[in-house]
Amino acid sequence: MMVTVRVETNAPTSELHYYDKEVAGDYDIKIADGMPRDEIAEAALDVFHDTIPIKILDYFWIEVILPGEVAA
Repeated sequence: MMVTVRVETNAPTSELHYYDKEVAGDYDIKIADGMPRDEIAEAALDVFHDTIPIKILDYFWIEVILPGEVAA
């Protein structure tokens, strides 16, 4: 199953760490089918953070959008 991890920042680009400047955006993350619904978001975040490191997490808002859901 595919879920979306949406990453947004409200910090000015000039305040972001060099490696964090292009992190904002939507990421499709593949999660094993049959995973309990209450574990999907945590698994998606684990995969995201293993793939896309963020130096200063406080500058970002991260949301997991499950299949069939609408982003907040």
